[in-house]
Amino acid sequence: MFTEKKFKSLEPQLRCRKAARILKDAEEALRRGCPVDTPYLEMILRNALEEPEVRLENTSQGFFLRSINNYKYKVMEKAGIQVADWDMTLDTDIPGAERKVLPISVYLEDIRSPFNVGSIFRSAESFCFKEVLLSPDTPTPDQSRAKRSAMGTDTILPWSTMAKEELAGKPVFALETRGTPIDEFDFPNEGIMILGSEETGVSPELLAMARESRGIVSIPIYGIKRSVNVGVAFGIAAQAWAASLLKR
Repeated sequence: MFTEKKFKSLEPQLRCRKAARILKDAEEALRRGCPVDTPYLEMILRNALEEPEVRLENTSQGFFLRSINNYKYKVMEKAGIQVADWDMTLDTDIPGAERKVLPISVYLEDIRSPFNVGSIFRSAESFCFKEVLLSPDTPTPDQSRAKRSAMGTDTILPWSTMAKEELAGKPVFALETRGTPIDEFDFPNEGIMILGSEETGVSPELLAMARESRGIVSIPIYGIKRSVNVGVAFGIAAQAWAASLLKR
């Protein structure tokens, strides 16, 4: 722990960075049910923000946690730290829950962004996919940016690399433009959803394969750009597929 004198001796930006780390640790301690030193945190904040008075709201654990969280982002902003999703503490696990697995998979054909790969893993786990299949040119989830955006789901969800030719004969459909609108599409009871490259979409050979198998599904889009991120598109389609199966 810093003494006030030692903390004040730090450069202003470093003070804010240290304060953000201290507050993040305090958040994690509170989530575990451990006590935290309120006067110490208030001292850190007064000196990091250079404000004469700082009071953390601690009338309840919920208010205390929110107050610490708000100040954490305030000092991060002052330090010039950009906030990323993976910097956040997300308490989303359900203790003792058994993971439901549906007989559905997703194939990532030449997805280039590791961030998108991680995002797709996170949605796939949330909507009960049994596995993620990657083309040889798709980054694997053990790359640092993919791992960060996967938020731990890469350790839960099985994955493997598969050549496109290996999809032949399997029940597949593609998520692409000019297909059947998602609210009219007949999702299969099992199979593989194909996602294409961020820039060029699903390849002609896999589109042909999908047409011969289970078809092409599209998400109606109404804006000027008529485009959404591949991870967002997958999340929409994944939820629709999982929901259709769970209703049957």
